[in-house]
Amino acid sequence: MSIEQPTVLIVEDDLEIRELLSALLQEGYQVITTSNGEEALERIDNLEPDELDLILLDVMMPQMDGFELLHRLRDNFRTETIPVVFLTALNEDEQRKRGLKLGAIDYIVKPFDAEVLLLKVHNHIQQKHHQDRLHQMSMIDVVTNLYNRRQFDIRLGEEWNRCMRNERELALLMIDIDYFKRYNDAYGHTVGDNCLAKVANGIQSVFMRSSDFVARYGGEEFVVLLPETNLEQAIQLANQALKKMDELDIPNVGSKISPHITVSIGIAATLPETKTSEKELVVAADKRLYQAKERGRGCVMPTRHLSTIQWSDNFSVGHPVMDDHHKRLVGYINELIKFIGQKDGEAQPDVMALITKINSFADMHFEAEESLLSSLDYPSLPSQLSAHRQYRELLSPFFSEARNSIIVEELVTLLRDWWENHILVDDMVYKEYLIKVDQQLN
Repeated sequence: MSIEQPTVLIVEDDLEIRELLSALLQEGYQVITTSNGEEALERIDNLEPDELDLILLDVMMPQMDGFELLHRLRDNFRTETIPVVFLTALNEDEQRKRGLKLGAIDYIVKPFDAEVLLLKVHNHIQQKHHQDRLHQMSMIDVVTNLYNRRQFDIRLGEEWNRCMRNERELALLMIDIDYFKRYNDAYGHTVGDNCLAKVANGIQSVFMRSSDFVARYGGEEFVVLLPETNLEQAIQLANQALKKMDELDIPNVGSKISPHITVSIGIAATLPETKTSEKELVVAADKRLYQAKERGRGCVMPTRHLSTIQWSDNFSVGHPVMDDHHKRLVGYINELIKFIGQKDGEAQPDVMALITKINSFADMHFEAEESLLSSLDYPSLPSQLSAHRQYRELLSPFFSEARNSIIVEELVTLLRDWWENHILVDDMVYKEYLIKVDQQLN
């Protein structure tokens, strides 16, 4: 529902009718006019779902007719509930039935009576606003004014499928207020509800993108869904949420770690795929939240929703030695992932031996790759050296501190970053250079 005047989209290929409709509606409505289905979809994509109140849609248009456009609108969760009224010169029952089955709410027959058209537009928009209010009440938590658990479950499924179609990552944060039971015991439940509302507002102020989704999960627990967000970005935002709690400075005499309210945050991120489900993402984030609590609360526990990597010929950089190194890295990552899945949190001797092996492997690989690229006068060698130096610095502490599954998991996250953002990106650039050099030699 639009905040100011209701917005009506006119989709009509006849210029004269389009201008007439626009003139009739310009008082009292914001009017957007388009001449065909493709243009209409483009304009709708640039609007938020609640910015559009009604669509007046011509049935007979070239290329994409009104039936096809309506089908596409109803097939998209962002537009499936926008009321659509068909404009048609045809007064045939079969055409009407077809449109109503697709989800049109009404028909207006051309030539139309201006007063009847205005009344229908007004009534349908009022009905939409009433339904919007009822829907809003059913999905909002009354204490925090955030979306509730039911709405989160719906959105999670939608975003999982959308990110899977578009091959984009999806991140999930689970946030829990530390020592909240002690807070309620000390201050009472009324003050406790006020605290929940303040924390909710603080969290909401951090996650401001239109696609970000914040909900109350239950009790003192919140969830944040971040479409098209990788682990590193999610960690940065989670740390901003920690800082926001410091800024709120809500006193908590029941806390064992701080004089004010703090939160613990568990993070999981994944690239959705058919062999996994959104439930596994929730389980992974909840596990990290538990580990954040175990670490002492008031902190972020990052993770990647871990799955083993299957080697593909697409990963080849066109050099047998480098490809062998990369295959070994995939093997090391997969072995560490198996360890993380074990319940025993202490790193076993064989895992420590593997980590030592990875340490030696990393140095050997960097040196071999740098030597190869130097011998070929690779023009982007300085940036490659810089990336190697950065990964050496990041990896070094883990080789001496990888005592338990939590630290090992952070190491796996870093190794996957090395794999996904360096080898599959930067190294693919020198792959093209190797091909050119080989062609010149032959």
